[in-house]
Amino acid sequence: MSKEFQLISNVSPGSSGWTVKVVVAEKISPRIAQKSPTKYQNLILMDTEGSTVQATLYGQNITAFQDQLTLGNTYLVSNAMVKITNPEYKAKSGEVQWIISRRTRIRKVEENNSNLIMSTYTFTDFEDFPNYMDSNIDISKGHTNCGLIDEIVCDKYYLNLTPSKLSSKLCIPTDEKDFTEIKNIQGLKTVKQFFWIKGKASVTVLNQTYWYMSCNNCNKISSENYGDIYHCVFCKCLEAQAIPR
Repeated sequence: MSKEFQLISNVSPGSSGWTVKVVVAEKISPRIAQKSPTKYQNLILMDTEGSTVQATLYGQNITAFQDQLTLGNTYLVSNAMVKITNPEYKAKSGEVQWIISRRTRIRKVEENNSNLIMSTYTFTDFEDFPNYMDSNIDISKGHTNCGLIDEIVCDKYYLNLTPSKLSSKLCIPTDEKDFTEIKNIQGLKTVKQFFWIKGKASVTVLNQTYWYMSCNNCNKISSENYGDIYHCVFCKCLEAQAIPR
């Protein structure tokens, strides 16, 4: 690795002037925080030695970077905010995490480092799933055309089920009367009971922003009002105009 790039382990709160070459190993869909209305998105970034760090985007930055930090791609990342992880989340996130904002510099590198991800993670074959019945152990499977990263995300190269719980009591009923219609369980708040539902599953993202103000030159998000002329921090255009994207 070039000397101009640091490793994730060398970057700590207060570090400055650093640049790390990372691969996007995991990318979770945006979520709403449990204790606030803030939307956030977590990513797992991996350096060339296999060390990882959780990076988080908040609010409008999720949309601003939606065309960057693609799963499996390699990037040079610098100027992210490095902070100590809340003790409540250290087990999942590690000791520190990166906050990605408009000040963060991200440049794509044309390198294929997918083999790094595949060599670092421990993969489990589908036929071995019964060994994990009635447990909360995380399991993952490599080389599929459709991945699961906390929810279904298509066109990815590996499958990651987190968390997963398989039941040894799995026995699909054959009698129609054993299936329950969704309308019959809607509105139930606390139910310690399982239901079998026959239907077609699909994934629909309901919380995405369908339009926002953006630079007319690079299409990156802007906090300016419609028609305002401003200096775009992304493409450096001095006379960018805010338009709906």
